[in-house]
Amino acid sequence: MDDGPDPARAQAEHDAVRRALRRFAADDTSAPDVPAHVTARVGAALRNAPPPRAARRRAILAGGVCVGAAVILGVGGILPLARGPSASTPDAPFPLPDTQLRAILDVPADLGPLASPQRLAACLTGLGYEPTQEVLGARPLRRAGHTDVLLLFPSESAQVRAVIVEGTCTAAAPGVLADRTVARR
Repeated sequence: MDDGPDPARAQAEHDAVRRALRRFAADDTSAPDVPAHVTARVGAALRNAPPPRAARRRAILAGGVCVGAAVILGVGGILPLARGPSASTPDAPFPLPDTQLRAILDVPADLGPLASPQRLAACLTGLGYEPTQEVLGARPLRRAGHTDVLLLFPSESAQVRAVIVEGTCTAAAPGVLADRTVARR
């Protein structure tokens, strides 16, 4: 009689998917970058999903990771065909070097047009974060008569996620212009 998925097997499958995703993340030729708003919304949906029953949690998580990876990889291959160039495409470098991004961590955050707690919370929600997400650093950037905002967030291990958004960033339209992850030091 089958009592459901084998937890050890589900964990092994989950670990295999994580290893494959790490290999894809390190391979710049596997696919173009997925737009930040897509990954933010997928992440927000996964964080806001109700937890499954404990006995099935690992099997569902492994399946969800597989489906999520397939969606992200599929969207990453299709979206570049439908969009024009932007600051986050592989052809355009991130507008600030890593050394400047790290230096912003050492000074007080300047959120510019997102200084209002309500505006910042709405922008964070649009990026897929909780409204109370810690911002490690920020600074306004001028571009063609507009003010954009560079935001720095904690990322995996010793990394920082740098995101440039339009100064009009909202929950419905975050306006991500560039997104990259750099080593903290």
